[in-house]
Amino acid sequence: MKFLIHLIAESEVGQHVQEIACLERKEHRLEEVGLALREAKKLLGAIQQRMVEQQVEEYLETQRSCPHCGRARGLKGNHTVTFQTLFGNLELCSPRTDSREVQLYLNPEAEHYLDWFHLTMRLTVMGQYAKGLDTTQERRQEILKSLESVKHYLWHGNVVRARDKLEDLHGILDHEGIAGESGQKLRKALDEFDTYVVVNEALIPNYGERWRNEEAIATGFVESAVNQIVSKRFSKKQQMQWTKKGAHLVLQMRTQVLDERLEDIFRDWYPDFRTKPESEIKQAA
Repeated sequence: MKFLIHLIAESEVGQHVQEIACLERKEHRLEEVGLALREAKKLLGAIQQRMVEQQVEEYLETQRSCPHCGRARGLKGNHTVTFQTLFGNLELCSPRTDSREVQLYLNPEAEHYLDWFHLTMRLTVMGQYAKGLDTTQERRQEILKSLESVKHYLWHGNVVRARDKLEDLHGILDHEGIAGESGQKLRKALDEFDTYVVVNEALIPNYGERWRNEEAIATGFVESAVNQIVSKRFSKKQQMQWTKKGAHLVLQMRTQVLDERLEDIFRDWYPDFRTKPESEIKQAA
């Protein structure tokens, strides 16, 4: 006798049938009546895997387009994530999308700006390439001056003029026939920077105006503080030294506290843990 077990997932687009297991019973013995513990665990694990995969696939399908502009979200690749469940850990394939969409979702009413530090770092790198170009000193100075003009226009939020200057730089490199390793690197950097500016155009404000109004234009001080704390905690001389696993767990707990989910998670683990007041239960219902 064979028992075929299928999982049927119904959604708005129809049904999706997957075979979960095939159990066979050849002998009529008492120990083969029903499910063995090993089979039950394997069966539950398979059902959990298929259910989670279907749920994740349906969710990702709803997230393929940006809710703000309707355009398809760009993928940066895929990576494997481990999802912990009551029936064991599951390995799932997760696409990497632009993290900006997560920020907009979490804080839709907040002001989102491109960090000025990130712009200037790219321009600094291009300046180093320009200094190493195989051309005359006058031509190198002209290119460096054009890069300063790009920086000036971006500082005042003038993306159009900044892109015009980037195009002029390409023209200088092509007209002068500047080759060599530095020339190739500068051309590539100019192309990448132009794409970077176009993609983030909506996030480039008038930095000069914000600076004069004593408003934030960069998050360097935040990154510096985080790096300082992390470096200190990972130092071998620190008595209560962090490990990578410990730091990861601390961040998870901190996130759960901020999301106000920590108490519910404890209650799932320990059902008798600080039961909710009856008023909250009625309100949730």
